[in-house]
Parts: sequence; C-alpha cells; structure tokens
Amino acid sequence: MKKQIILTLLCIILAGAGCRRVSHNGAIDGYWRIRTIEYTDGTPEEHPENMFIAIQCELMQLWQTVPSGGQKRDVPTGEMAYDKDAGRLSVDFRDPVNLTLARLRQFGVCSNPVTFTVHVDGSTMVLSTPESVITCRKW
Repeated sequence: MKKQIILTLLCIILAGAGCRRVSHNGAIDGYWRIRTIEYTDGTPEEHPENMFIAIQCELMQLWQTVPSGGQKRDVPTGEMAYDKDAGRLSVDFRDPVNLTLARLRQFGVCSNPVTFTVHVDGSTMVLSTPESVITCRKW
C-alpha cells in the first residue's frame, strides 16, 4: 500500500512538471515600448508614442494603441526563434489577416521573415537589421 501511494505521488509530480511551458528567451521576454525607429534608406527617424512589441515563448506581437487608449485590432503576430548566444532573433509573421509589408514597416520591420540582431542592456533593447534599428524600453 505504501509503495502504491509513493508511486502515485511520483506520477502526479512528473505529470505536472511535464505540462509546464518555459520560455528560454531571458531578458527579451515581456512588453517593450518602441522609442525610436531609424531607417538606413534615409527615411527620417521616427519617435512613435504608441507602438509596442510583446515577446513571450515563441511569439512576437506588434501592437499599437489608439487615441482612446484601446488596442488596434490588426495586430501582426509572428512565430519567432531566439538564439541567445548568437544574439539573433528570427521572426516569421504568418498571420494572414491584414498583414502587409507596409503595416510591418510602421514598426521598423522591413521584410518578412526578418532576422534581428539583438542587444539588451537592462531596460533597453535594440533590434537591428540592415534596413532599420528599433530602440525599445521595457514597459
């Protein structure tokens, strides 16, 4: 009887531990407010007041608030892979609803899929590609 109780408890513990999803993104996980977007093609630097990046597990979401304080509906969502050691973040925006390159470019994303070089320093994150540099602050 004692063995059966111990085995049952062990199975419950192992089953519970196997169901958890853990993010391995480290410091880039969370909500980031875009502070500046610099384009290398000569487009003037932008200072958006209402654009954000959300990163969690294998997803990156770009969203923008509207003057009333709400969130826009056409939120580009991408599947991402982060190589922490190489400092590279690859994102493929596969969401078919209202997804255009012009919409992504508003956030500094000039191609799809895109690979960023990532630099995180405390509460600042810089995502750079040959076409743009996106500077964010932790939200």
